[in-house]
Amino acid sequence: MIRRATEQDLVEIVVIDTESLHNHWSLVSYNDAIVDSNYWFFVYEENGAIHGFVVVLNLDTEVEVLQIAVSPQRRTSRYWYFTAKAH
Repeated sequence: MIRRATEQDLVEIVVIDTESLHNHWSLVSYNDAIVDSNYWFFVYEENGAIHGFVVVLNLDTEVEVLQIAVSPQRRTSRYWYFTAKAH
């Protein structure tokens, strides 16, 4: 399920960030994005675990994807193909 990120997701988000990205954000930066209405922050959750996220900055006339990551265990294209097809 894709849903808005919450403060309870932050630890899992930072773990995925550390495993996946070269330009790491701090826990504080991710928390700021959760509480700031100019950001759209979504997570992909399955069976109670976060497997991916996206942070988007809403600039009124355009949007900018700032961070996007998927946990290493969920990166195979086959997994995402079948998951998307099932929904």
